[in-house]
Amino acid sequence: MRFVKRPKKTATVMAAFIAAAAAVYALWLLFVGQQVITVIEGSTVGEIGYSPNPSAVFPFTGALFLLVGLWRQQQVLSWVGFLILAAFSALFVFGIGGFFVFPSIAILAMLLISKFAKNQ
Repeated sequence: MRFVKRPKKTATVMAAFIAAAAAVYALWLLFVGQQVITVIEGSTVGEIGYSPNPSAVFPFTGALFLLVGLWRQQQVLSWVGFLILAAFSALFVFGIGGFFVFPSIAILAMLLISKFAKNQ
């Protein structure tokens, strides 16, 4: 007995949820930003604030392409979105891209499952 009745559909929906979460987080980074601590030299007083990160437009674009490709069932557009997201997370892995490493790996797994799984 199989665990999932329709693995293609399940993998596509899971990839869409992961891509939507990545897009929402990219929007958060784009408009609100990451937490920044500012300390003046020679002082013990610091200030905590948020700094918008304009480079978050790349993972947002990749997640958007991925969502549109999944919605319209266009594999090429989905893979282009994944490649944008994966390239960004690989290039900026020690900065903002580190947040998108695990979602891009999960999206890769879901795209491979949705491509090669057989629905009955």
